[in-house]
Amino acid sequence: MDRQKQRKILPHVPPSWIESGCLFFITICADRKKTVVFDKIQYEQIIQSAMFYHKAGKWWVRLFLVMPDHIHAIMAFDRSLCMQDVVTDWKRYISRQAGVIWQRDFVDHRLRRDESLEEKSFYIRQNPVRAGLVADADDWLYVIDDSSIQNAEGRACSPSAPPA
Repeated sequence: MDRQKQRKILPHVPPSWIESGCLFFITICADRKKTVVFDKIQYEQIIQSAMFYHKAGKWWVRLFLVMPDHIHAIMAFDRSLCMQDVVTDWKRYISRQAGVIWQRDFVDHRLRRDESLEEKSFYIRQNPVRAGLVADADDWLYVIDDSSIQNAEGRACSPSAPPA
């Protein structure tokens, strides 16, 4: 049987007791058989669309980093919106606008109280360094974080109090 058919479909439905604004560590991968490496235009379209979704309140970005063939993010979602629908809609938009072909699903992991946001953020920020793309994480251009959001909006995002 085809391996793709055997893959478990992930539900991406947070339990009802999870409050709005809870942070999730998200990984979204391009289909590595069809999209080898993002180009500069695709990087920029991905970043711009992520920022648009943030400003529209579809998700709230704490950290969003685009690698050559995948994305790592720490984001919060409004409880009134289905996380899977929001991510799927965004992936569909990027597919149409930038020609990126994504893997069927994505991975989400809710950050719990005993997990360190700082530790997960450090892991994500070091991804381009580990891949040999830059010597220093601050040199990677394709990232959205609290400071870039604050510069763009004049305020920071708080996951416990998402922007109105």
